[in-house]
Amino acid sequence: MLYLISLLPIVCYLFLLRETDAFRMMQWRRVMYSIVYGMACAAILWAISFCWKALHDGQGWQATWISPTLEEILKALILLFFISKQRMAFLCEAMIYGASVGGGFALLENILYLQFVPDMALGTAIIRGFGTALLHMGCTAFIASLALVVSRWWRLFAFIPSILIHWLHNMQLFIPFVQLFVVVVVFLLLFMLIDIINNHRITRWLDSTLNDDVNMLLAFRRGELANTRAGQYLKEIGGHFEQEVFFDMIVYVRLYIELSLAAKSRLMLRESGLETPETEEQRELREANIEELRQLRLRIPRLGRRLLMPIVHENTANEWAINSEL
Repeated sequence: MLYLISLLPIVCYLFLLRETDAFRMMQWRRVMYSIVYGMACAAILWAISFCWKALHDGQGWQATWISPTLEEILKALILLFFISKQRMAFLCEAMIYGASVGGGFALLENILYLQFVPDMALGTAIIRGFGTALLHMGCTAFIASLALVVSRWWRLFAFIPSILIHWLHNMQLFIPFVQLFVVVVVFLLLFMLIDIINNHRITRWLDSTLNDDVNMLLAFRRGELANTRAGQYLKEIGGHFEQEVFFDMIVYVRLYIELSLAAKSRLMLRESGLETPETEEQRELREANIEELRQLRLRIPRLGRRLLMPIVHENTANEWAINSEL
């Protein structure tokens, strides 16, 4: 019975994901990978702690901050990988996958804890189990959210707030029930704020370049690109490249805009529940276009892509949407 209670937080979390996920952008396979990774982190740190105690006559860490620091850094590594590879673009994703890692960690940690305290009372097991799960899920999701909104080097400091929260929780300043209440309130307020910021960022992403991209694509199709400001800019930079390279740059601009607009439209339709299932032919065409875009990137010199940045708005959100498997 007590071991089943260990499963409750993660089961409740997965049920919540099924009911609410912005843009329905969540990938269940990646959620499961994240949960398994969190469990692997718990197993690794448990093994390290076991070896430490074996070498130090059963004594644990002398400094109370060591355990929270190791746990939060190790849990967040896979999320930083997702961000660096542009597989995560929005704060709601950071919260989903971060909580998945934390939930997997808490699941195995609770099971291992029950191995050493098998006679724990039912009420204590529930409060401790949910408190630990919410702490790990909240801390890891918070790290991922911070890492997503700050620049690359500032991500090194994204661990600090969660490590501090985790350390304060381990100090056991309150009785277990009060600690559970405090954890719920703290992360509820934090994630309400993150949700507001996330909605603002998504709206800004959808609206910022949508009109410009539509107008440019129409100009491409009508053969009127030369009459636009973007066309004049392309003409100015064209003299700096060989004809074949400049042709690749023009194709790249059109293909990127087409894929970006299609991705945004697909996401907005999915959010409104109006999207029709993608046919096999449409999927193959989209994948072929994405592959062509990759090949063009290899052929265009780095300077050429930098000069195209005022026209082609390459950012994490666009890259995620274009390459999304959803």
